[in-house]
Amino acid sequence: MPDPKILLLAALLALTAAFVLFWIAQERARPQPGPLLSGLHTLIGFLTNFFDTLGIGSFATTTTVYRLWRLVPVQQVPGTLNVGDALPTVAQALIYITIVAVGFETLAVLILSAVGGSWIGASIVAGMRCTSSMKSTSRACRLVRMPARSPGRSSTGPDVDFTGTPSSFAMTYASVVLPRPGGPNSST
Repeated sequence: MPDPKILLLAALLALTAAFVLFWIAQERARPQPGPLLSGLHTLIGFLTNFFDTLGIGSFATTTTVYRLWRLVPVQQVPGTLNVGDALPTVAQALIYITIVAVGFETLAVLILSAVGGSWIGASIVAGMRCTSSMKSTSRACRLVRMPARSPGRSSTGPDVDFTGTPSSFAMTYASVVLPRPGGPNSST
C-alpha cells in the first residue's frame, strides 16, 4: 500500500490541476478577455507569498498594497486573494509536506481542522452584518437572515473614520487602507 502522504500529495495535485483547468476555461469564456497576469501583480504576489512562507501572511499584505495603490476594486479583493494565492499556497503545501517530518495522523487532523474552520467560519461571516453610520458604529456585529440593502449597511464591516491630523506614519497609511465612510468612492 502506498504511503498516505503520497496519496495526499497526489490528491492535492489532482485538485490543483482541476482548479487550473477551471480557471483557464473561465478566462476563455470571459466576454472581454484581459491579461492573466501583469508584471506588477506578479511581483506583488511573489513578495507577499514569500512573506507568507516566513509566517507574516499574504492576505493582509496583499490587501494593503491593493488598497494603497488602488490596483483592485474593493469588491473584488476577496475573490482576487482566494484565486491569486491558491497556486502559491499549493506550492508551499507541497514543499512543506515533503520536507517537514509530520505524522500522517497529525497532518490529517490539521487539514480537517483548517477545512472545517474555514467552512464554519465562512458561513458565520456571510450571515453577519456590522451596522454603522457616520456618527457611530455598533459595538458588535450581529447575525442577520437577510442581505444588506445599501452601502451604508453593508456586510463588509463597519465604516472607519479618522478625524483630525494623523499622529503617525502608521495612522497616515491606516487612513488610506481602512474602509472610508460612505464607501470607497465617497469624497467625504
